[in-house]
Amino acid sequence: MKGSGQTVRFFILLTLLLIAGFSATSWISYRVSYQTLRNQIITNELPLTSDNIYSEIQRDLLSPVFIASLMANDSFLRNWVINGEKDPEHMIQFLSETQRKYNTFTSFFVSERTRRYYQSEGILKTVREGDQQDSWYFRVRRMKTDHEINVDPDQAHQYAMAIFVNHKVFDFNGNYIGATGVGLQVTDVKKIIETYHTKFARIVYFISPDGKIVLSTDGTDGKKLGELPGLSSIATQILGSGTSSSLEYKIDGKTFYANSRYIPELNWILVVSKSDEYALRNILHSLLLNLVLCGLITIVVIALVYFIVNSYRSKLREMLSTELDLKVRNDEQRSEIDKQHRQLLEQNAELVQLNASKDKLFSIIAHDLRAPLGNMTQLAALASEDLAAGGVKEAQEYLKDQRELSESTLKLLDNLFDWARSQMSETSSVAADFPLRDCLEECLSGTRLQARQKNITLTLLCDAGIRVKANRNAVMTIVRNLASNAVKFTGGGGTIEVSAAAEKEMVTVSVSDSGTGIAPERLGQLFDFVHNKSTPGTNGEHGTGLGLSLCRELVHKNDGEIEVESTLGAGSIFRFTLRKSN
Repeated sequence: MKGSGQTVRFFILLTLLLIAGFSATSWISYRVSYQTLRNQIITNELPLTSDNIYSEIQRDLLSPVFIASLMANDSFLRNWVINGEKDPEHMIQFLSETQRKYNTFTSFFVSERTRRYYQSEGILKTVREGDQQDSWYFRVRRMKTDHEINVDPDQAHQYAMAIFVNHKVFDFNGNYIGATGVGLQVTDVKKIIETYHTKFARIVYFISPDGKIVLSTDGTDGKKLGELPGLSSIATQILGSGTSSSLEYKIDGKTFYANSRYIPELNWILVVSKSDEYALRNILHSLLLNLVLCGLITIVVIALVYFIVNSYRSKLREMLSTELDLKVRNDEQRSEIDKQHRQLLEQNAELVQLNASKDKLFSIIAHDLRAPLGNMTQLAALASEDLAAGGVKEAQEYLKDQRELSESTLKLLDNLFDWARSQMSETSSVAADFPLRDCLEECLSGTRLQARQKNITLTLLCDAGIRVKANRNAVMTIVRNLASNAVKFTGGGGTIEVSAAAEKEMVTVSVSDSGTGIAPERLGQLFDFVHNKSTPGTNGEHGTGLGLSLCRELVHKNDGEIEVESTLGAGSIFRFTLRKSN
């Protein structure tokens, strides 16, 4: 019963996973298709439609511009004006033939001398500078270019909106004598946008800079952009953008995408819009079809898995029993192997460290101990020769050097013996309560002599009531090494301070100096006997690098920690902790 219940749960979980996986895949596919469609509309379809409409308009305007240029440079027109505009019928016939030949909506000429407005059907009027309807002529007269394109009502055709190409006319001496040109019906532009609306289901608007819809494919001509649902939300962006822009708006829950661009030739804004409704309908159909297929695949997969599970269920039980027995034995063997492996690694690491320590120790004995002994022998021989020759002063100098060398060698021997005892765990065998100040005074007595020889001020700050529980000899060795190092790396006139501060359970001892400091890259290996390299002191004093490693060993054996802070050129502070006496 238990196995049957687990099988049922397995099939339920498998079914849910398959449904979730197929649903997620179908949904992701739907979202990818939707984003691809959206990007296609925004980045390709609408800008391409906008470019095509703009190109059509430019193409349709090239011919009128060329016609207006021909009229402005026609010898008949210029000679007729220069000769006093006699027989106006000739000008009217010229304009009528031009309009008929090039199939334009209108053609015109305005004389600068008489201000008469000639049109293909006669003299329309006399333009006046104060008349708002005639302002276009005086604008053309003042403009720096030879021609312009603008949209204005045609006064000769019941003020129907037309696209005019206005061209300046000059006499043969370059003097301005009037303006001529042709006009196209705005409905010609509307035919272009109606074609795109019919073929590609695009909604096209031509909008004036003040937000009025001049032409449209949805019957909103004459309305304000801000009054239309959806478009009102992006009216500010459309009217405020001087360049092409892609926008998005909603109407009754449907998403529309729009592309707008400014057409300088007409001083209009072209807006091309498209809904994603039809494309989304196809994508949703594909989504539903995918879900149905996924459902059928899920049923087939579940049936196959059910058959396979029942076929191998008995075999799995037998294999499971065997595998469990093997696993138990393997686990036991693996655990034993891992344990032995860890022990081997630990022993190997200890052997490597001990071997490195041994090599360095032998190196110290062979070099740093043998060399001073040899030097002392030579110094004794030199002193003996000088005494025999009567050179007492020279002999005294040799004996002084021999004494300093013997003191250094004695210090090295002390460190070697202390390090050897620490390796044999002798120094951790005795821990006692004792007053810390007396111990510090005793171990600093020899260091004070070294400090006076280098004119260094050595100060001890420790409360007489502070008591610690530790190995007294170990503490003296630690402080003696730290204080000697401070004297070694502090120049003449410097200061050294040894201090102690009691806390809750521990006492912190600090040795600070104003010496040369330690380079940052050396701080990480400072307490490593194997890798730490000794450096000469301020007076050329030499060392072995053993002292700080010994200090760390002794501090750890007394349940404490040691650390260092140093700034190159500003000195160092060594701190170590001891247990406070109860």
